[in-house]
Amino acid sequence: MSGNRQFGERCARVVVVVTIRRYVDWNGELVDQLESHWQHRLRPRLDGLTDDEYFWQPVADCWTISRRGATSAPKSLGAGDFTWDFGEPQDPEPVTTIAWRLAHLIVGFAEMNGTHFGGPPTHVATFDYAGTAKEALRQLDGAHDMWVEGVRGLGDAGACPAARARRFRPSSPMHLWRGSSCTRAWRYFTTVQKSACFVTSICAAVSKQRDEASRPSPGSPGG
Repeated sequence: MSGNRQFGERCARVVVVVTIRRYVDWNGELVDQLESHWQHRLRPRLDGLTDDEYFWQPVADCWTISRRGATSAPKSLGAGDFTWDFGEPQDPEPVTTIAWRLAHLIVGFAEMNGTHFGGPPTHVATFDYAGTAKEALRQLDGAHDMWVEGVRGLGDAGACPAARARRFRPSSPMHLWRGSSCTRAWRYFTTVQKSACFVTSICAAVSKQRDEASRPSPGSPGG
C-alpha cells in the first residue's frame, strides 16, 4: 500500500469515546470534529506553501508526485502530466513528500465525495494529480468543502438512523454503533480521525522544511 499506510492505520485505531445522548446532533458532531481543527489549527498552516516546499525531499528517493515517466518508484499512478508514487508494502516504508501526502488526503476526500455525495467518480489510478502547490491546495479545499457540505446535508437521521429510532441506550459507547445502522456515521468519524492525523503530519513536515530553510548554511554569516 502507501508509504504512510501504517501511520494511517494507527490513526484509524485511535479510540473516540462518544457518550450517546438521547438525541445526538450527528451533523454537528461529525462536522465540528473536523472543522474545529481544520479551520483554526491545520489549514492556515498550509497557506503560502511553495513549490519547493511541496516537492521537498528530506531524504533521497522519497515517494512523491513526479512528472510522468520521471519517477524511480516501483509504480506511479495518475491520468495527467503528474503521477503519484505507489507500490506494495516495503520494509522500511519509503518517506513521503508533502506533495505525496496532500495527494493522499485529496483523493481520500474525493473518493468519498464520489461515492456518497454526488461528486465525480474518483480513483487513485485515474486522478489528475497537482503539479504545483497552488493547484494541490485548490484541490484540497474543493474536496474538503464538498465533503463537509455533504455531511451537513445528511441530517442526524441520515448519518445514523438508529439514533433517531432510539435503538440504543443513551450511554451506549461508540464501538457498539459500528455494527449497527450507524456504520455511516462511524465511517465519517473515521474519516475525520484519519484526516486530522494526516494533515497534522503534513503541517509538521511543512514546519520542518521551513525551519531547515531558515537556518544559515555552513560558512555563511551566522552559520
